[in-house]
Amino acid sequence: MIPSFCNQSITRLRAKTKEVRGTTIPDWSNPNTITLSPVSVQPSASSVSLDGRVLGVTDSYTVYCNPDADVLVGDRIIFENNTFLVDEEPRNWQSPTGRVSNKQFTMIRYKG
Repeated sequence: MIPSFCNQSITRLRAKTKEVRGTTIPDWSNPNTITLSPVSVQPSASSVSLDGRVLGVTDSYTVYCNPDADVLVGDRIIFENNTFLVDEEPRNWQSPTGRVSNKQFTMIRYKG
């Protein structure tokens, strides 16, 4: 269980699948949606691409949630009206007593 000061919420979107020409692909037209709460969302990194053509910005956040939260790599997360991508496999962190064990993952938003 994560600490009581973790009081934010996120919305997890997971694509359903469909078959196209014999291949199963994600179908984002009507994703499976759930709200995860409580969570703690903390900024972790930001980068800017200044290659001269397009200004590209990448923002990433670390999310801490309950160990049983249903989040997978490739899911999309809506937080503060922005859509992020879960870009790594979520990991469970075990505390010595188990009282503050949590699941942690990074979500990224690309702009530009």
